Amino acid sequence: QLQQAYRKVPRDLLALFASFPPRGTAVVVATHELSEAVRLAGRVEGRTAVEAIRSPGLHEAVEGALRGVASSVTIETRLGGDPRVLAAHVAALPDRGGVVAVLHDVTDLKLADTVRRDFVANVSHELRTPLTAIRGFAETLADGAIGDPVLAKRFLGRILEHSVRLQRLVDDLLELSRAESPDVVFTL
Repeated sequence: QLQQAYRKVPRDLLALFASFPPRGTAVVVATHELSEAVRLAGRVEGRTAVEAIRSPGLHEAVEGALRGVASSVTIETRLGGDPRVLAAHVAALPDRGGVVAVLHDVTDLKLADTVRRDFVANVSHELRTPLTAIRGFAETLADGAIGDPVLAKRFLGRILEHSVRLQRLVDDLLELSRAESPDVVFTL
């Protein structure tokens, strides 16, 4: 039954199928990628799930699945010496015939999410700076500086300068958006 399920697992997943013989948890089948990643002496099969991937979160999820509670956990670990982030989905097999844990390496997704968050923070800062300047000059003009022609001209020049900066930032963001589009064709 586990061998049939294993054949249906997409190749991009790290899969760990565990059953529970009378003496405890044993890995029945592991993908080649998982075996290579953990680099255990010998095979992963026959090892306990905790030996294969040392993670209290995974161990708790497997214990929960034994009690009939399916769960998903994120595991930060080192596989083959490299830091990795794994998403583990753990559930009991029918008739309490064991537990199946499917592990997917989401390290690249987490990295992309971090880069995206940093990018948004940087863009927000870059947009906020000229907006704050424009608002300050406009408020000063509204508070009476409009009556001083020299000062008003200088402030309007600064407002124009910062609005041009904003326009360039928006144009750059639109260009980035177009560059990420699958339909874009680059010419050199």
